[in-house]
Amino acid sequence: PEPAAIFSLFIELKHKFDVVIIDAPAGIGEGFSLSILGADVAVLVTTPDYVALRDADHINNLLRERGIKNRAYVVNKADKTFLGADSLPSVENIISMMHIDLLGIIQSDNNIHLSGSRGRPYVMSGASYVKRNFQKIADRIFRF
Repeated sequence: PEPAAIFSLFIELKHKFDVVIIDAPAGIGEGFSLSILGADVAVLVTTPDYVALRDADHINNLLRERGIKNRAYVVNKADKTFLGADSLPSVENIISMMHIDLLGIIQSDNNIHLSGSRGRPYVMSGASYVKRNFQKIADRIFRF
């Protein structure tokens, strides 16, 4: 796709909707570059391992260089039994590595994967901690 056409589409969407969410592909290829053309805010989603956090920090720096001032992140698939152990950084270390606001942490939970495979996201099932956690993250994004 032509960058100018994508940018025009984003401008048109901004005029029609209060919020437009673009799910960008991982990495820094053409899909990433196209997805941020009209961005005002960026929310990075990363896992809590050192390699993913370094990549997320690199993406954060690219976003800053491209003029996106409002940036934050979410940590996904966090297993609290391993955070801060030898293999994964602690929450405090993650915060100090990222240099932007943490919107929330989504715990690793097999129910999330299983319910998604069944076609009904776990976040939609009752009053689970996952639903509350996603709601808090969504609230923070809209205040951001």
